[in-house]
Amino acid sequence: AADFLGCVSVKEIFIERRENILRIAVKVNNELVESIVEEQNDEPIIGEIYKARIKNILPAINSIFVDLGLSKEGYMYYSDDLRAKNVKKGDDILVEVVKEPINDKGAKLNHKVSIPGKYVVLNCYKQGINFSRRITDEARKKEILENIKLFDDVSITVRTEGINAEIDVLQNEINKLYEEFENIKRQMKHSTELKKLYGEDPTLNRLLRNSYSDENVKIYVDNDADFEKVLKFSGRESGIKVERYNGYRNLFDCYGIEKELIKLRHNKVNLHCGGYIVIDKTEAMYVIDVNSGKNIKERNFNKTILETNLEAAREIGKQIRLRNLSGIIIIDFID
Repeated sequence: AADFLGCVSVKEIFIERRENILRIAVKVNNELVESIVEEQNDEPIIGEIYKARIKNILPAINSIFVDLGLSKEGYMYYSDDLRAKNVKKGDDILVEVVKEPINDKGAKLNHKVSIPGKYVVLNCYKQGINFSRRITDEARKKEILENIKLFDDVSITVRTEGINAEIDVLQNEINKLYEEFENIKRQMKHSTELKKLYGEDPTLNRLLRNSYSDENVKIYVDNDADFEKVLKFSGRESGIKVERYNGYRNLFDCYGIEKELIKLRHNKVNLHCGGYIVIDKTEAMYVIDVNSGKNIKERNFNKTILETNLEAAREIGKQIRLRNLSGIIIIDFID
């Protein structure tokens, strides 16, 4: 990261692939802030799109259970628009994975399917164009509305990063995403089997897309296939540098990430103030307990509690991201 030593914020992404395991680590200013471990198997991943079939509709609990052609059924909300379409058992339906399976619970699905790009999101079977809520430049919105060519069976959402992109760049991405959509439509119509229609490496692609708004990003990759993919994503972005790692040690070990990941196996995390937090997983939720520990330097007990709770809150936010915790999380701060 020598090129960025004079910059305030340096983001580094490390991508390591071994057989059917993909590991990604993200560092900001040399501090590990995110880690992802993804095992390639037959379980659905967030962002994948499937040709599925309705197995059962339970109006009493507003749920539809769906066969994805995998070992586990998925489920989705029996919404008013699905009721209006009069969907029934045995119907084929296009769905997107919005939450991965947990234990015996199948993947959560949505029939509102979208294909994300760097600057825009293509929303299948809708019409029109809308903008991220963060975009407030009305003149720029008008320029985009007047110059973008739209399609009849998709709508476009311009992402925050898209507001400064040239019109031809936006149009080229829209056209490319629409080609993906046409491929999905063809498979949906002509394929006789239930299967995944879109979404190779969605986790990696999503991470790369979300990194383009950052300045000074360096990406390390340890294999040729991912290296080519990252180069294609980065394009001509001046703030992104890509390096092919060829060392004899594995990538995570070489950059000290392996040691940091080992720490995440422990449920106890010490705080600088002398306190600590304990992270426990139950079948239904995560429970995080905050303790003052050795934090006794303040004479005022209330100040000790406040200091420990504040530092714990910051550390808990960091740990939730590092450990990819999701679902119900209960935090017991010091009373």
